[in-house]
Amino acid sequence: MISKERLESSAGSRPLVGVTIDAVGLDREFSYSVPDELEGKLEAGAPVVVSVHGRKRRGWVTSVDAAPAPGRLLPISSLDDYPLPPELFALCVAAARRYASSPVHFLKHARSAAHGLPSCLLGPAAAGDDLGVRYLRLSPCESAMAVVAGMAGSAARSGRRSLVLLGTEIEAAAYARGLAGMGLSVVLLTRVLPKYKREAEVEADCVVATRIGVFAPVARLGLIVVVDPEDKAHRNQGEPTWRSSVVAAERAGLARIAAVMMSGYPSPESAQIAKVMKPRDEAGCWPVTRVVELDGRPAALVTDELADWVRSLLGEARPSSPVALLLNRKGRVNRYACRKCRAQITCERCGAMMAAGPPYTEPGKDVPAAPLHHYSFATETGRRGFDTLFARGLLCPRCGLVTPAACGNCKSTSIAPVSVGTGRIADELKATLGLEAVLADDTTPAGFTSSSGLVVATEAALTRLSAAAGVAFVDFDQYHFSSSFAATNRIFRAWYKASVLIRAGAGEYDKPRLLLQTREPGSEIVSRIVNGDPAGLLAADVAERKRLDLPPFSAVALLRTEDAQLYSSRLAQLAAEEDGKAAEAEIAPLSADKLLVKAADHQVLLACLALRSKVGMAAVVHVDPEEL
Repeated sequence: MISKERLESSAGSRPLVGVTIDAVGLDREFSYSVPDELEGKLEAGAPVVVSVHGRKRRGWVTSVDAAPAPGRLLPISSLDDYPLPPELFALCVAAARRYASSPVHFLKHARSAAHGLPSCLLGPAAAGDDLGVRYLRLSPCESAMAVVAGMAGSAARSGRRSLVLLGTEIEAAAYARGLAGMGLSVVLLTRVLPKYKREAEVEADCVVATRIGVFAPVARLGLIVVVDPEDKAHRNQGEPTWRSSVVAAERAGLARIAAVMMSGYPSPESAQIAKVMKPRDEAGCWPVTRVVELDGRPAALVTDELADWVRSLLGEARPSSPVALLLNRKGRVNRYACRKCRAQITCERCGAMMAAGPPYTEPGKDVPAAPLHHYSFATETGRRGFDTLFARGLLCPRCGLVTPAACGNCKSTSIAPVSVGTGRIADELKATLGLEAVLADDTTPAGFTSSSGLVVATEAALTRLSAAAGVAFVDFDQYHFSSSFAATNRIFRAWYKASVLIRAGAGEYDKPRLLLQTREPGSEIVSRIVNGDPAGLLAADVAERKRLDLPPFSAVALLRTEDAQLYSSRLAQLAAEEDGKAAEAEIAPLSADKLLVKAADHQVLLACLALRSKVGMAAVVHVDPEEL
């Protein structure tokens, strides 16, 4: 046992601090002594450089006046080369608590954001009054960039900087150029490694960044603006799954500064943390909508009504403002089913859904013989007839297996497409209208054009087109019948984005320029869209979430592990033994590797998740998932 005298001699009279090392998996605190030159300069959150086993490591002071540890205590080597204001350290700790994670994740974000800014912009936020969080719901007639420029300019005139958060780097760069063109001094924050620290000294009144910018230590910060907070890009997809809008609201409260979220499609989660303010005037901003009822056949998506609607708008279409047909499935035929036994046509090797493949060649003809399938023919004539009728086979997109177009269950050659993709829609439009449609998806660059004035695309076209003469949702039920509890908000987003494109391309709504094809034309959601009632759509979404006790009226976490049944039983037992808030949480396995933890609020949820370390099994946690 180490004596008290030895501890005092090893530490001397120097104060001690607890340091958390920059290592996500090392969730413990180490004690270090404070050298004379740093005495009085260290507080909770101070970024430091320390020695660990003879190597210099970055870390953060997480406690002051720490208890001495056995052995020789090393001194702090130096302060790190970026400032971390106390309120920003408190933000990282709060975010870690909110998303059941380690503060190291968020402290690393703060350091990376700091190294992407000129040093003249770094420092604490501006002192101010707690103005709360507002949500501006925009109409299709309003320019989001112009609204941001107005708020940032007002903040600059009062001597405060603005932080504008966008979903992607492309959007952030576009906003930086646009705001600079409106007379604002702007710096674009780019994420860099510490060794590539930005050296150029550029003064600015506005910092534009992606979601990581919410942790940037911007000096004199007085306003945070989150543009399109419901966009998936504002959500960190890895662990921890934090949202920039939630963290921005927390930061505004800690620093007592203003925070504004803005988009045309607020979600119930945003409506809970911020007051939604409607546009000043949105009369006539939503396009006239035409609804086409599908007849129930899965593949019958190019209807006569759709073809007539496209013909009526082609005269106004231009390369930069085409008629856009949206379907969130690529390819020509995505799934097949057998007409005889109703079975889905799946791969015999791996079980994946088969898709249209290349021209099929029997083994032993042009390629070496291989047992690609188990189909047999009674006569050679039957084989030749099969080759003639089904020259194109089926391809497994997962393992690459090629088979003839026939059912692997009953061997019937009578198969039918179950769902079609954008390629099939383009083929049918060419046969109907005689026009070559341009195909677009998430790999298509922004600002693309169409020489024919016709585009068939996935939902990615909503962010890659700059204008449209008209927009059609070829299969609106892809949104309508989604299993995600965020489906209504996704419909809201698609409707708003399509309306913005139509407004930019057509200006006046002299005819129906938005078309919905659905099997449920009388639903409440379709009725809200036809009547141009976005506030009613949000209210319906809130009411449905509340009725089903879904977020934000409950707190939910999704855990993935090797054995969900065993993990859930152990966690439930620990929660019951705790006999506190954790016992109020509901724990249930959803599948072999996935379980759900649900609670009335986040305090109960986090109390339950805090018991994970005692379960004895590894699990990946996703707090506030969008779907289960």
